[in-house]
Amino acid sequence: MSTEKQIKQPSKWEVIYSDDDCQQIWKYDLIKFPNGPISVETNWKPHIIKEWKEGKSLKSVRVKTHKKDAKTATGKRNTSVDAKVRKSG
Repeated sequence: MSTEKQIKQPSKWEVIYSDDDCQQIWKYDLIKFPNGPISVETNWKPHIIKEWKEGKSLKSVRVKTHKKDAKTATGKRNTSVDAKVRKSG
């Protein structure tokens, strides 16, 4: 007889990813599809929906946010590494 207990892994679970723009719920079911999620639900936050209704694209909203974050960020950029990457690419 084996004294080890067999651990039963769940066949269904959900993973929730949250962002400034949306919340995504990835649902997995290994019985139905063993290679990835069976569905992904995207719930957009109200400020993004408002921007879309005003005619602004999501890209313009993200660029503004990125520029704002870049202004508040501290630290120096290593330009020598960037130059090497550009030359080799």
